Amino acid sequence: MPISARVSERISTQIKKYTPILNQLVTKDVNEADTGAIIREMLCCVLGYDNHNEITAEKAIKAIKGAKADFAVVVDGTVRFLIEAKAIGISLNDHMVRQIVDYGANLGTDWVLLTNGVKWNLYKIHFDKPIGENLLCEIDVLNSTPKSAKLAELIECFGNLSREN
Repeated sequence: MPISARVSERISTQIKKYTPILNQLVTKDVNEADTGAIIREMLCCVLGYDNHNEITAEKAIKAIKGAKADFAVVVDGTVRFLIEAKAIGISLNDHMVRQIVDYGANLGTDWVLLTNGVKWNLYKIHFDKPIGENLLCEIDVLNSTPKSAKLAELIECFGNLSREN
């Protein structure tokens, strides 16, 4: 889907703002809760979601006893995507992918996101047998600076995740 100039500009401007913040958090090696706070902030400022009405924390996955996705982005009563957030210093791995894909599949949501604040991996769940996922974009915010060729990839990925798209 084409990304509007307004959305592209917001993403580019906000990423410039968050790059030094993320660098500082990496240096401090903050925990998952503090990483989650910055992720929620980025969902609002970078992607354009309303913090109070469209982002929910600890989304219960009723089919899996005690399971909760760290965040769900919900617009007009529909879950757009689930997010599994990890501490900023944690490397994302296959076990974590399986976790968020299981959550999404059990909730009936096609889109899931695994992130540690710096790396953002977007997956589309396919409901074949067996259920699986396709990695659609893999963004490293700290390597997507305005002078980097990767900025265009970041804008496309975040633009497609944005409130407007």
